[in-house]
Amino acid sequence: MAIRFAYTYGMKEKFVQGGFDPFTQYHARHPDASASLVLPVTEGLPAGIVVSGVLDSDTAPDFFEGAIDALSELSAGAELELRLEGVRFISSTGVGALTRLLAEAQGRGISMRISGVSPACEDVFSVLGLLRYFNIPGVES
Repeated sequence: MAIRFAYTYGMKEKFVQGGFDPFTQYHARHPDASASLVLPVTEGLPAGIVVSGVLDSDTAPDFFEGAIDALSELSAGAELELRLEGVRFISSTGVGALTRLLAEAQGRGISMRISGVSPACEDVFSVLGLLRYFNIPGVES
């Protein structure tokens, strides 16, 4: 899975230089948090959203708004991989934003999966019984 995101830095930089960053407002309001839309350079690879920092009641609404804007860049049938290995803390509001994002993606015909979860995310998903719901590869449920 790590190979799929070896291009993350270059694509993020190129994409933002192209004039569109769906997470602009998120970054402006939450400088200690980050989210980036990564478009695939090779057909057949999924698009990605790479998230780091805190996803809580303060940051989750802005993250969700940016993620919805990111979904608008994808067409039905696309795949989206949400990378959470950089998330230091996630609250129930953050989990709610992720479940709403999953439902929104499915409603648009976009296949979304969560991968690369941080220990903080894995603990919260486990306690809430959501490991199987999010179908996270490589994580025991």
